[in-house]
Amino acid sequence: MGSGQAAAATQSLEDFETSISGISKQFSNTKRNIQEKLESDILGNNVSEQKQNMIWRTILGVKEKENKKSEIREIWERKQKFNTIVLTIVEFYWYRVWYRDELRKKHRMDLENLTLTTQPLKTLQLFIFATVQYLRQSLLYIVAKGGWIMVFTVLLAAFGLLLVTVDGPHEKHMQEFLHYSRFVLWWVALGVASSIGLGSGLHTFVLYLGPHIALFTIKAMNCGRVDLKTAPYDTIQWKSGPSWLEKDCSEFGPSLYHPLPGSLVRVPISSILPQVQLEAILWGLGTALGELPPYFISRAGAFPCHIGSCFLPWHFIHNNK
Repeated sequence: MGSGQAAAATQSLEDFETSISGISKQFSNTKRNIQEKLESDILGNNVSEQKQNMIWRTILGVKEKENKKSEIREIWERKQKFNTIVLTIVEFYWYRVWYRDELRKKHRMDLENLTLTTQPLKTLQLFIFATVQYLRQSLLYIVAKGGWIMVFTVLLAAFGLLLVTVDGPHEKHMQEFLHYSRFVLWWVALGVASSIGLGSGLHTFVLYLGPHIALFTIKAMNCGRVDLKTAPYDTIQWKSGPSWLEKDCSEFGPSLYHPLPGSLVRVPISSILPQVQLEAILWGLGTALGELPPYFISRAGAFPCHIGSCFLPWHFIHNNK
């Protein structure tokens, strides 16, 4: 039942109650006149005692019937009001559920049609909007509940900036720290890129980590030793290669392992593994971190989408069509 039909039914019920009320008033006035006439005749001794008793019994019976009718009418009116309230509540909840289902269906269709290939501008716009909202919520959370963390971070950044800009005996250690930082960030970032893929199937093990391990193994077998690196961070990095790759084996010293019949030297894998395991571990850590954003996105999408609390703002999508 729609809202228009409910309004028409309510108006018809009100008209019916008005007509019944008018007829009841006319009937009550007529009965009241008859009763007053009979009572005046009885009080004036215009009728016999037997007729008086009969009239009184009739009057009392009429009054009892009127009381019963009034009680019945009151019960009927209460039932009608109750039915009207129940009907209104049922209609309201039915309309609410129907509207919510329709909204969810439309939202689901909008999300299915929202892809980077079909709607690139809107997708990027929503991505930027969601990123800004997330950063804003994170900043508000940190300010509200982690003020001391923010203060500590600011002090630490100021102290690091002071150490970098001011010359002194600590400069050598700062340079070493920066080399290690770039080394860690490089291999972790490669792991994250390999896990996410960025929609292109980019796998940085095949492009970077695998060739690095292969080149180091070949170099170690050619030179007969594994102490080729000048430091743990002496690896392939952004726009730079390792220092040991272009060096001659004579620069490292004589071979430490027995040579094979060819030009290679048998180097145990247990000796090569410690030289490349740090970058491999950092790369693996990056792949694990790269799985977190898809996990949280899938987790948010798996939850029921309530009105006004969806992962993507439906009203924002609807208004930007």
